[in-house]
Amino acid sequence: MGTFFWSSVTQDKIDSWAVHLDEPSPVPEGSKTEFTQAVRTLFAIHALNMMDHLEAMHDPFAMAGDGTFGLKGFQLLAGLTPDHPLWDKIAPGSTWEERRNMIDAASVVCQPGNEAFLAELLGADGALNMVDILVWSNLVLNGTLSDQQIGHSRQVANGNCFALAAVNAIASTPEGLALLERSIVQNPDGSYTITFAGDPNSPVIVTHKDIITHTDFSSGDVDMLILQVAIEKYANAFPQRLGISTIRAGGTSAEVLQLLTGQNFVSYVLRFDPVATKNVLLRLADTGWPTTFSAFVGADGLPSRSGSSFAHAYTILDIDAEAGLVTFTNPWDSGKPITMQIDDFCTRVNSLNTLADADLQMEIPTILRVDQAAGTVTYINPRVGSDPVTVPFLDFRL
Repeated sequence: MGTFFWSSVTQDKIDSWAVHLDEPSPVPEGSKTEFTQAVRTLFAIHALNMMDHLEAMHDPFAMAGDGTFGLKGFQLLAGLTPDHPLWDKIAPGSTWEERRNMIDAASVVCQPGNEAFLAELLGADGALNMVDILVWSNLVLNGTLSDQQIGHSRQVANGNCFALAAVNAIASTPEGLALLERSIVQNPDGSYTITFAGDPNSPVIVTHKDIITHTDFSSGDVDMLILQVAIEKYANAFPQRLGISTIRAGGTSAEVLQLLTGQNFVSYVLRFDPVATKNVLLRLADTGWPTTFSAFVGADGLPSRSGSSFAHAYTILDIDAEAGLVTFTNPWDSGKPITMQIDDFCTRVNSLNTLADADLQMEIPTILRVDQAAGTVTYINPRVGSDPVTVPFLDFRL
């Protein structure tokens, strides 16, 4: 889904929605459908234009610091003209047609006869945020939050970049998208069953309430959030299998890639060696294998061999060996691909997670498994021998 939403949601909103979150809503007739579609026009269609600016807005637009939007905001929009200077705050860079559509939609929301719908949407606190819009409009129009497609997302939590990067890597190919689509199935009660190809005998149930109580994982695509909640539940239930008990604690993309696909993924330890990194990339260029990499992250979000004090996971989208280019995304915003010269890129990579390759494992130190629950690392160092070695974190050296 392409809908973006805020990560903040108040407990009273969660409680007020809980009474009908786990029941699919029938598609309504008449004015409620028209009203809901108008709300989606205002926010869902134009969220990319607006989301970076809404929280910075103040009176007279009636915006609160948590990204909520009140009745006065709808009324103000309905009374604007497309050339009003407030558009520079509401939707910078928007076209005349986009502004006209938003004005028309706000007029529908505020028109007589829609007061009850508006009160239901705004709730007891009289304010609206993108979580409310997402839940309310999708349940009203579709009876579901999921479209079983992985769209753009933005990382919100600390530590879960490895999970986002892994899902984005699988979703970067048609085969991967089809695999993820098959893994998410809506149940008659409105919840979702997620079945991991790497452990089909341990399905995970995710409810609508699970989704809106975990919006601190990521914003944007709902199916990405559903998968993260499922991975979190799986990790908590089987820490010995995934090597973690919570995705907020950080982990390795290789473990998530393996869980989601059922194939054998490993981490090649490159330590910013440009020659070894380029060798691996050129061998992967035509494979189409889902691939992520880790590096230190700079303030600009680009991978670095220094930068901040923490490692970060990214997704490789394309390796163009002929043009000498690598295209990748940062889970801070998966909708903004970054293209870099391959020689520059190769100086920035600490490790690379992809399908296991016996030839590569004979050349490059390879992490086979990181078990954060047990505090151990299992690896092969071809400089020393070909047998796997398991050691405590503190004793791990290559």
